[in-house]
Amino acid sequence: KLGTVKESLNVITDQIGTPTYAGDLAEAILQIISQSGSYVEDTNQEKRVEELLHNSRIYNFSNEGVCSWYDFASEVMSLKNLNCKVNPIPGSDYPTPAKRPFYSVLNKLKIKKQFNLETVHWRESLAKNINF
Repeated sequence: KLGTVKESLNVITDQIGTPTYAGDLAEAILQIISQSGSYVEDTNQEKRVEELLHNSRIYNFSNEGVCSWYDFASEVMSLKNLNCKVNPIPGSDYPTPAKRPFYSVLNKLKIKKQFNLETVHWRESLAKNINF
C-alpha cells in the first residue's frame, strides 16, 4: 500500500531471512498430515492431541532463498509495477524496541528429508500471492 502513495521508502538491508508464504506452509502441513493417516482417522480429539504432544518434534519451514527486507520490498514494487523508489538503509537507522537478528534463515533439511517436501523460492510464492 505504501508503494502506491509514497515516492520512496527506506527499507532495512542488513537483516537477512526467508519469507514464508502461508499458503505454502499450509500445503506442507497438509502433506505431513496425509503421511500421518492415523491422526486424520482418529475422531477422539483428546487422544489425538495427547499422541501429537507425546510424539512432537520441532521442524523449521520457510520458502527457499534468502533476502533482506530491502530485497523483499524491491521485489514487491517490481511485481506490482510501482514507481516507488526503495532506499536501502541499515537497521541502526530504523530503531525498534525489539532486537532483530541480522541472519535468521532457517535450516529446512530435517522437514524436507523426513516428509519428502519440496519448497519453492520465496520470489515464486510472492508472485503467486500478489497475483492472487
